[in-house]
Amino acid sequence: MLQRNNLRTEEGPSFTGIFTSFSLRPEFPARLRRIRPLLPYWESADCFTLATVSETMKPQFGLIQRPWGVFYLKNKVTGEQTTLKTRDRAEAQRLLQAHNDAESQAHLNFALARVYLNGADPKLATRTWQEVMEHIVAKKTDETRRRWEVAIKDKNLDGIRNLPVAETRPEHFDHALADGKVSTNVYLRRIHNHALGMEWLLKSVIPRLLWPRPVFQQKRAITLRQARK
Repeated sequence: MLQRNNLRTEEGPSFTGIFTSFSLRPEFPARLRRIRPLLPYWESADCFTLATVSETMKPQFGLIQRPWGVFYLKNKVTGEQTTLKTRDRAEAQRLLQAHNDAESQAHLNFALARVYLNGADPKLATRTWQEVMEHIVAKKTDETRRRWEVAIKDKNLDGIRNLPVAETRPEHFDHALADGKVSTNVYLRRIHNHALGMEWLLKSVIPRLLWPRPVFQQKRAITLRQARK
């Protein structure tokens, strides 16, 4: 028979009861007394279950296999299914684990990415857009070099000048392109493509089809009098 007052059962003391009794002592730090321990708890006199973190942190993604053998990732919240493009169960399990880890350990993702990036290219995680611009200018000559030297001084580029290339998000470019300046649009696109070509950027910041179109000012021909002037 379970006796909750003295925290004992027929088979022995309750581990949770011992911890709870200890935590309520005056000498036990107040800060720790406020913490609810994730320890075994009693459901009945015959058995107990474990109160674990997994009860409140269930994986967001699951794995399903279609009749034709391809594995799909299923979002348990939205129901959305995304193909993993593989029929190999072991590979699918690894991809599933990666997606669940990305959701549950988002704060670790960037730190882990830095470790892998440093292994491939020590400067990949720290290279700034200013360094990309300077690399372009160094390869130009004569009048083309002069135009590039003027272009990279554009004030619209100040927001990304010291930004690491690997940390760039679309909103950074959106801010630089906000005023619709044609020269900023043209040269920033070239700078972006140069970084992609050099493999300093792992993927496009703005997809090619979503890049804003430059809006040129209206042009007109001049009269003979204006040409003579």
